[in-house]
Amino acid sequence: MPTSAVPHYNIGLALIAQNRTAKAIERYREAVKLVPGCANARNNLGMALAGQGRLDERAQQFRAPLQLDRESAGSP
Repeated sequence: MPTSAVPHYNIGLALIAQNRTAKAIERYREAVKLVPGCANARNNLGMALAGQGRLDERAQQFRAPLQLDRESAGSP
């Protein structure tokens, strides 16, 4: 299993192209776990979740970068 976010992200892209959304979601989640601030991985994860009708989870992915920004800035 890759320990860098990039391979997970790239495999996710390939899986989406093959219409293997569930597997792509797994890879995007791994990329986000390794690099929480990776906006591209979060965006693609959110879009894949939306494609499965998982809108609440999608919204979480789209909000996460905002939360990370607040935390790094020290805002409440």
